[in-house]
Amino acid sequence: MADLIAPHGGLSEPVCRTVPAGEIDAFLAEAGTLVQVPVSSADLSTVYRFGDGTLSPLTGPMCSKVYNQVLDDCYVESNGARYAWTIPLAFPVTADLAKTLKPGQKVALVCPAGKIVATLELNDVYAWPKLKYLRSVYLTDRLDHPGADMVIRGDADKSHLIGGEIRVLPQPKNPAFGKYVLTPREVRRLLAERGWNAVVAFQTRNPLHRAHEYALVYGLETLLREGFNAGACLNPLIGEVKGDDVNAEIRMQTYEKLITDRSLGDGDSDSSLWGPRGESVPDRVVLLGLDIKMFYGGPKEAVMHGIYRQNMGYTHLVIGRKHA
Repeated sequence: MADLIAPHGGLSEPVCRTVPAGEIDAFLAEAGTLVQVPVSSADLSTVYRFGDGTLSPLTGPMCSKVYNQVLDDCYVESNGARYAWTIPLAFPVTADLAKTLKPGQKVALVCPAGKIVATLELNDVYAWPKLKYLRSVYLTDRLDHPGADMVIRGDADKSHLIGGEIRVLPQPKNPAFGKYVLTPREVRRLLAERGWNAVVAFQTRNPLHRAHEYALVYGLETLLREGFNAGACLNPLIGEVKGDDVNAEIRMQTYEKLITDRSLGDGDSDSSLWGPRGESVPDRVVLLGLDIKMFYGGPKEAVMHGIYRQNMGYTHLVIGRKHA
């Protein structure tokens, strides 16, 4: 079965910047000789999503021209056309480190534990326009919100950004829920195996409450009524979130319980639709996590959530009333 939807950017398949297993030793040998650039735990998930193609058509963090183009006009260019992109992505560095870096240089990206996770061939090192970024992404001059905290406080020591072409080592699997985190290619294969011709994804960063459950069930039932052989994906975001959000490991246990106990849809599903099919909601729902950080960017981030899901292969996405 062909993919249900093409990746973003007019591509025939998602970008892949992940180092193949047979090249890892040589990759690490070269990376060990390079200048090291640290990335935060929040940005580490972005590194891996560049690698696996969730951020297609991007092949690495943005240069200044593309970064500002997104802030000003909300698009990237790919295959000679413009495609929506509403939050720019680049990696922050300190002013002191920025002085030592230059376009054309290859650097090693290291995680907070000090391990090499990627290499980046730099094409730009530039000042971070923090206030412009915050105004564009959050559509306000106010700074009393989580997005501003991440930039003004969390990255207080970072004044510059780097862009370039990235190559990324495979992401280690989380022992608690790694089986639910798949690459876009893996997700697309799974959906093809199910034989579905439409799939609605439901984004959440919280345990499900009844309104969440109803939105997911209603989205699935709408597609079925329209004649699709449809499925749904409970697709929680499990990357970096606010400190007062429920942590990913606990949340994944709650989602898993709903599906394994076959209680998803109880009280919310339409028995007149499911009864004649001899099915219930859990028969057409898969649980897959998305490991990427939250920006708490409202409408701008809702667009990005749609792009991530398009690259995964989902055809539809439920957008909540206070999404992101």
